[in-house]
Amino acid sequence: GLKVSHDELIKAQKVGAFDLSNYNDFTAFTIYFYIEDEKKYVARHRFFFFFFTDYERFRKENVNIIKWIQEGLVIDTPGKTVDYDIVEKYIMDDIREYGLEDVYYDAWNARDVTKKLNDAFPNVRIVEFSQEMKGMSKPTKAFLKAIEDEKISDENEVMTWMVPNVESKVD
Repeated sequence: GLKVSHDELIKAQKVGAFDLSNYNDFTAFTIYFYIEDEKKYVARHRFFFFFFTDYERFRKENVNIIKWIQEGLVIDTPGKTVDYDIVEKYIMDDIREYGLEDVYYDAWNARDVTKKLNDAFPNVRIVEFSQEMKGMSKPTKAFLKAIEDEKISDENEVMTWMVPNVESKVD
């Protein structure tokens, strides 16, 4: 994978996005950094889950969530659902650390988090992004092309497990 310094990430063009989960799914916050010299994108993910009730499900699916939590690939939040306050803290920390100017989100269940982000960062564009066919078609095609052209550096094991589960409907 592409090795990039922290300073290079801070200087790069970048965009963040989050998708809050339902009660039994992962929540994700991802930043894509465009590394101009390499003409490639570098992905950094934060995945959140509650470990409380779903160990058996992941054991049956042969997913080593305990390993991912221990390695810091998944952030385990206490309780029976993902704790959005914890997610919000990580997003805010990353906005500060990387100087994000744009953060996109799926509106489902995001009203409180987006209000807090807008209040804390009035100069950051917090933009709703529809995950319906109309909103997803063009970006999905661009993402798939970037993958085919090997323009994305993403070695995250959780993402590697997730991607084959994605279904795309052609419009």
